[in-house]
Amino acid sequence: MNRVTVFISSVIVTLSVNCQATIWELPGIFGNAPGVWKEGRNWTWSAGNPMTDKGAKWTVSYQPSKSDTMTMKPMVQGTAWKFNFVWRDAGDGSDPEAMYFGTCISGNAVSAKECPAVGPKSAVIFTPQASGKFKIEIESSKVLVQAPSAGHARFTIAVVDAGVKTLKEIKSFEINVKGGYGDLPDSVTFADDIQLKEGESIAVFIQSVNPGPASCGKSSIEFKKFKVLSEE
Repeated sequence: MNRVTVFISSVIVTLSVNCQATIWELPGIFGNAPGVWKEGRNWTWSAGNPMTDKGAKWTVSYQPSKSDTMTMKPMVQGTAWKFNFVWRDAGDGSDPEAMYFGTCISGNAVSAKECPAVGPKSAVIFTPQASGKFKIEIESSKVLVQAPSAGHARFTIAVVDAGVKTLKEIKSFEINVKGGYGDLPDSVTFADDIQLKEGESIAVFIQSVNPGPASCGKSSIEFKKFKVLSEE
């Protein structure tokens, strides 16, 4: 076997390995009329929560109790503003605080009586089928805080177990609307490799942070990109 043959063989092997890599992209939920869903990639109610995607699972969850910081529950199907299809908390109001709509995850408000305080979590969770190394790429398109002059949002990336208990915090961002409290960044960009053991997941959390005597309201982050690439 000559050098040219060896080189070509190594290129073919490399290409074969690269072709086996799997890429997942966060699906959004889009629908605004009874029984009518947007065409294309869509996290419809029939897909369920969690949603299976190429062997992995996506889940949107919320913290139902402000006092119980350890419990997270999957969001349920529902509507917002009377007509938009969403994944949401178990309440029945027309403007849910904890919900997933489009590619935007929202977290509960923190009242003026709860200062200083950090609000309940809402989360997007990616659970692979097996252990391995995964490249995570996240980019926000919009950050919103209901009353940005009174407080801000906290966005956290973490490795969690099956009960959504944080095992390792990867990175946390203090963010706000441009010109809001704290003069904080108004966007999130993140890219890194994360090693996961069997049964572990990658979770991103959004929370409202209320540092003073006024309510900052609910917070949300909309994703321009949330991509996961298997590297093993």
